[in-house]
Amino acid sequence: MKRICSFTLLAFFLLAENCFALNFISVEVVSENRQADGWYFGANLVANPPSSSYSASVSFESGTSNTSTYPLTYIDWLSLAVYDAGKLSGDPTSYDGQQITWTLSGVSETISATGMVPIICPAGACFNPIRRVALSTDFAATGDPLHPTISWHNPDQQIQYYRVRLLDSSNRLLWQSANLQYAENPTYTIPAYDPANPAKGYDLQPGVEYTFRIEAREQWWFPVTGTGLDLLPTFGTSYRYADLMNRSTSFFPYAVPGPEPEPALVDLHPDVFEVKVVRTKKAYCQERIFFSAYIGLPEGYSESELSPITLSLDGTIIATEVSRKVVGNVLHVRFPLDTNVVSAILGLPVREISVHQDKIKVKALAPPTVPIELVELTISDGSTFVGRSVVRIMIENE
Repeated sequence: MKRICSFTLLAFFLLAENCFALNFISVEVVSENRQADGWYFGANLVANPPSSSYSASVSFESGTSNTSTYPLTYIDWLSLAVYDAGKLSGDPTSYDGQQITWTLSGVSETISATGMVPIICPAGACFNPIRRVALSTDFAATGDPLHPTISWHNPDQQIQYYRVRLLDSSNRLLWQSANLQYAENPTYTIPAYDPANPAKGYDLQPGVEYTFRIEAREQWWFPVTGTGLDLLPTFGTSYRYADLMNRSTSFFPYAVPGPEPEPALVDLHPDVFEVKVVRTKKAYCQERIFFSAYIGLPEGYSESELSPITLSLDGTIIATEVSRKVVGNVLHVRFPLDTNVVSAILGLPVREISVHQDKIKVKALAPPTVPIELVELTISDGSTFVGRSVVRIMIENE
């Protein structure tokens, strides 16, 4: 029954209590098979108007003297006033036929709904509808990473429908789908966000980690009596109804790929190697040599946003920056140039390095097995930019 509030002062005072009265939006018992927690029984309610300050509980009565009462805890769930009992003790099937009462107290009002956890008796043949629903498996995501097409598998043919929920890294609910028809191998594409209908879809963000929560559901309804029931479903009868939900809940992590690194102009200097092959193995100390890179920063980026910059050869990091400075939009980075780095660049056992004007002179212990002319080096901070440049190699055999 819908309540209508008058704007006259007298009517306001006469009806204020009814207009702002507590009501249940839903009352529910749940047979939950959860990926991490196993199979258990639970109970919850959703209240209107929404508030986190209510006192809520649920009690189960079997026989005249055996009553168990559990507190219901508020959960922040899409701005609804959801109160949940969590994981109740005992075998879920043992709750069938018990009388259950949900109680909710506000500042000046207490409401309650009472019913019997159902035993279904079609044509006189009774059965307990509480059961364990199979978990969903074989999750996959394909297509547009911001609106992926997800698929999974569930062999439980008693399932009526699925509900897909999207959680952030803190398990906070971001979005949920409408009810999706059961199929053993369903697929579903996450719709784009629609400002005219915000609940319709969601735009995932690059570089963010999410969790898809797949619920496989089977639902039964049973009548309740009490107070604050006006918003509960009637299904065209004179009764108000609570529901028994058999469901499984599976969690699947999903990380949206981050943006591709921006290209950057890179100039390596000095860019000429002069290689000399020597036969001696005598070792002695040498001065420290550095390899310089001049990086034209991509538009919109500043030096402070860059992670440590590395020098790579064929996908393998061979040096990490030791200093940097900025001139205009050009970043000057220095890498330590040692025998290991140059050995990796040339594929030669390097013994000594020295710098003369625009040449890096290298003394190697053996000649190259194949001609060396050009070597491509990659410079990147791993996420923001990537640049490549070619080093020219000059070979001089002694």
